Amino acid sequence: VVKNYYILYASPINQHIYEYFGGEILKNNGFKLKLLDLSPIIHPLLYKKLNNINDYKGEDLEVLFKKKEVLNLLSSLKGDSFVLNALSYNIDSS
Repeated sequence: VVKNYYILYASPINQHIYEYFGGEILKNNGFKLKLLDLSPIIHPLLYKKLNNINDYKGEDLEVLFKKKEVLNLLSSLKGDSFVLNALSYNIDSS
């Protein structure tokens, strides 16, 4: 049974993105939600420019700054976790 729901996102997470993915609905239905902002890794310039206007400050937001952090987190997940990869392909993100 899935209990933990992780969303990988490539830009700073704002209130609109939280609502778009149904953050409140997921939490109201008993899921533990974790929004993972990978923009410092994938789009560092975007992160620096847009981080100041990030209007979502929920405790379920986690900003990851190193690839190793992402790998450690994902490899530690149990079978009760679901990961939604909402990342877009970017030729410069290798």
